[in-house]
Amino acid sequence: FKRRTVLTVQNSFPYLKTRLRVIHRVQTTLAPIEVAIEDIQKKTRELAAATVFCPADAKMLQMVLQGCIGTTVNLGPVQIAKVFLSHMVLDERGKPKDRLQNKLRLCFKDFSKKCADALLKNEILIGADQADYQKELKRNYKDFVAQLSEIIGPFNNDRPPLAQIQMNTSQAVSLAADLGPTTAV
Repeated sequence: FKRRTVLTVQNSFPYLKTRLRVIHRVQTTLAPIEVAIEDIQKKTRELAAATVFCPADAKMLQMVLQGCIGTTVNLGPVQIAKVFLSHMVLDERGKPKDRLQNKLRLCFKDFSKKCADALLKNEILIGADQADYQKELKRNYKDFVAQLSEIIGPFNNDRPPLAQIQMNTSQAVSLAADLGPTTAV
């Protein structure tokens, strides 16, 4: 379980003259599946930010990708999917009855698409000296998708890959605004 505390203060940040008075405090306790959803959404935002970062930073993109699909110690996102989605009860349309399980399933689909986009972007950025590393990342991604498909069922990437998308500056700014703040990895 994770506890989230939201404090509402009297004045806006930064306020340098005195300490800020807390006028309202709300505490919520998140269930483990809600924490997992937040974790996958955070990884998805980090991937998207690293993919659209201008000028492109191959090292940052590779670090984020490695953390998402190249996990070796604990299985990372795959283990989260196994724990929370391996015993889904499906309705007549083949979707999970539990709202949080369905949300996590959709988060994983989006996460997988962002991983594919990041792999394509990385392939564009790297030189010949990193071809073996790119092959390893692709192999890790294929393993990740295969394991995820066993848990949540097959899914296809129904949008064009990043290499086919012509993203202009205003689209990138709009996407960054939608993503919200991200943290460094």
